Amino acid sequence: MSRSLTDEDIKAIANQLTSYSGLSAEEHRMHHETFSVWIERQNRRMEFWDKIQQSVGGYIILTILGGLGIAIYHGMLWAIEQGHIK
Repeated sequence: MSRSLTDEDIKAIANQLTSYSGLSAEEHRMHHETFSVWIERQNRRMEFWDKIQQSVGGYIILTILGGLGIAIYHGMLWAIEQGHIK
């Protein structure tokens, strides 16, 4: 058995919520808007830092590979100078 809420039911529920929370419907709506904006800002900040971490991680890998390449190059030059490689 289902029952639809009437306008009086909705007003009674709204009045109970207002008396319970101490906020009017407009104040409650404003709080939701404020928190929505705050959550959106936090999400953008997290995305920003994730992108930076990925970029930094990529640069670290490139630096390590570049350093290894230079070390191998100098090692080969040294081996050629020493006569180990002809």
